[in-house]
Amino acid sequence: MKRLLLLGGLSILLTGCGTSFGPNALRKTHPGYNEAVTASLNNELLLNMVRMKYRDNPIFLEITTIAANQVLTGTGSFSANANSLKGENYIPSVGGTYTQQPTINYNVLRGKEFAGRMLAQIYDSICYGLIQNGWNIERIFNLYVDRINNLENAPTACKPTPEKAPDYEKFHRLTAILGELQYKRLIEIDKKPDNNDISVDMVFRFKPSAEMADKIAEAKSLMGLRQDKNDFKFKNNFLELKNNRITIRFRSMMGIMFFLSQAIEIPSEHIEKGLVTVTKNADGSPFNWDNATGKLFKVYCDKKRPVDAFAWVRYHGYWYYIKDNDLHSKSTFHLLSELFSVQAGRPTPREPVLMLSI
Repeated sequence: MKRLLLLGGLSILLTGCGTSFGPNALRKTHPGYNEAVTASLNNELLLNMVRMKYRDNPIFLEITTIAANQVLTGTGSFSANANSLKGENYIPSVGGTYTQQPTINYNVLRGKEFAGRMLAQIYDSICYGLIQNGWNIERIFNLYVDRINNLENAPTACKPTPEKAPDYEKFHRLTAILGELQYKRLIEIDKKPDNNDISVDMVFRFKPSAEMADKIAEAKSLMGLRQDKNDFKFKNNFLELKNNRITIRFRSMMGIMFFLSQAIEIPSEHIEKGLVTVTKNADGSPFNWDNATGKLFKVYCDKKRPVDAFAWVRYHGYWYYIKDNDLHSKSTFHLLSELFSVQAGRPTPREPVLMLSI
């Protein structure tokens, strides 16, 4: 009887705790780890942009593995007391403990291969592919492109904050027109083989439209293109600019992060202390970076921790954050995150430099 009661009690204990193991454990733990990793990566990317605004070195950590060890232990015992009338009374006692021991391994992303990918121009196929899949060409070009023919998109902003205001107005005028033409389905970007069918070029095509003829003519004029042509090949050689092609220079991943870091709001006390560079117009007045980055990205700062924020970090005594209802900034941040995954790539495998047991 003792053995039967003991086995029965332990069976009940193990059955109850067993629901946390196997498939049920996966269902319970996977969403939590997924949310934690996503929030961690978002905050790290934002933190590094804040560091870059202050001219501090960015550091990237890669989560290599997450091992969640689960341990279940059970105990059982009996006590008995003697009763002269009814004999012995047996009282079973069972207990157990259930613990999780997550172990997280990190790698510091650095070295020649990683630096080379961060400083290299992004793949043009990424840019064209996003536009072909419906992303707004104005957002894509303003974010990824440094120059189109003779139009520059704030090239001095793709490094530590410049002292002089950047040149970007004509470029943004062009991308605004292209965005309108894209919405009306009057432009197309696709591959087109040469006449000899040896190579394949990406081609930008304007579709004729009486309604938008003036806008199409203005876009061609801004890029210095021939007005009598509608098909233009994409090239990347600025030593041979011609009026029958569109020559593009793409930014690097590091350049894009520097560019977006200009959109970070800085508290006045940090400006007074000289912790950041203040960009100025030709007349000496402060340049408003919202004019160059406002449609793409905005990071706010506050002494108090934000309540409704998509991503947030604390730095130099302030909270820097992206508002959860700022859909433009979230869209740009999504593009930045995906580009980082593709462009930065995975470095040569190394042993983890940091192992954190929780």
